Amino acid sequence: MSERYEREIDEIIYRLEGRRRRHEGLGSKLSRRFGPFTAGFKRAFAAFLRRPPTEQFMIAAMTLVILSFVVGNLLGLALWAADLSILGIVLMVLGIGLSIAGRRSPGYRARWRGQEINYGGPSLWSQFRTWLRRRRR
Repeated sequence: MSERYEREIDEIIYRLEGRRRRHEGLGSKLSRRFGPFTAGFKRAFAAFLRRPPTEQFMIAAMTLVILSFVVGNLLGLALWAADLSILGIVLMVLGIGLSIAGRRSPGYRARWRGQEINYGGPSLWSQFRTWLRRRRR
């Protein structure tokens, strides 16, 4: 007997949802339908913007090179493809230049997960000197 009541309740809820959806505007229908996709694109774009500028240039350059391949070979727009590939190469060179220049700047500190990384131990020369000092004793 309870299964019968559950089915009737489910039918009533289904009918009410159908009526409510008929009265929705176009904007709310589209936002409900495409909401997960737009949220995913927003998260991806936010993750892209959180990256350092050198990585942004590199990613944009690779994207432009792939896009130029698609535009040139699949769509047949060779002039646009050439422009896109040149822009991609310029962005790649700019990203590499920023990467090299950023490491040589005076305030550069190698970091990983918010902590400074110290790769440097004693140099080979200082190790040799300490070895010599120990031998003299």
